[in-house]
Amino acid sequence: MTNILITGATGFLGQGLARSNKFPKARLIGRWFPVEGSADILELSDVEDFSDILKDVDVIIHLAGLAHLVESEDTKMHGLYKRVNTELTLRLATQAANAGVKRFIYLSTIKVLGEYNVHDMPFRHTDPLAPSSPYAVSKAAAESGLKNICLSSNMEFVIVRPPLIYGRNVKGNFRRLISLCKKKVILPFGLFTERRSYISLKNIISVIHECSTNPKAANETFLVSDGVDKSIVDIITHIRNAGYRTVKLVKVPVSIMYLIFILIGKKKIYAQLNKQSISDISHTVNSLNWHPSNEMENEIFECLE
Repeated sequence: MTNILITGATGFLGQGLARSNKFPKARLIGRWFPVEGSADILELSDVEDFSDILKDVDVIIHLAGLAHLVESEDTKMHGLYKRVNTELTLRLATQAANAGVKRFIYLSTIKVLGEYNVHDMPFRHTDPLAPSSPYAVSKAAAESGLKNICLSSNMEFVIVRPPLIYGRNVKGNFRRLISLCKKKVILPFGLFTERRSYISLKNIISVIHECSTNPKAANETFLVSDGVDKSIVDIITHIRNAGYRTVKLVKVPVSIMYLIFILIGKKKIYAQLNKQSISDISHTVNSLNWHPSNEMENEIFECLE
């Protein structure tokens, strides 16, 4: 029996793993409150010695980290990302390798390859790292350090780079969009047709489980998504079809919308809404024989609860 440790079990994705039936006997470590009464409460970034946590562990699924919530040029924010996302990960990985852990699965982000596609070319798992935000820089550094640790030990790494994850209890921009659509509003995004990759909670849980058991996942990096890329118009349409038909989409020229976002100092938000960011998941599908099975139109109801 493989003994699995899941860190970050009280975060959005961690709670999803805890609720699923994929990891019934995994040990769960979280920050805030027990998941289904079974998580150990621990601030991992304050821990120097992980020997008690790592006892008899075969596989680590490392989700714990500082989420991409705030874009700040504040040097304190940069330092916090580094301390939590990079230094914690590498400290845990080093001790895990010494403790005989067989596999370390790291949940990174597609943002380590950039904020959006260049020349309309999808991101590929072989692309060079090109992080542009403090969050992405910290995750990219963790990836590089983890590879070095594993390649000089007997521990295998698996790096998973998801795009935005949505599902039950989703937070961040996806939650804000849903909240906006619940109101009787007119949204000027009718011509925002650039596609982006997304992945449902069920699909990301499925691929993480595959990475924990499949020998072919050893020392690999995987891009993941639902396999069907969506524009902001598609997402709003799904939300409308799920019951919020009061929201209206109007077609304002993209050039005008771009100028408006620049004038209000939200150029990055514009890029998140209407800059192509799609992932080529063919390597993941072919290597793991894994296929995404849940599309957004079916899963959007989970977000609306």
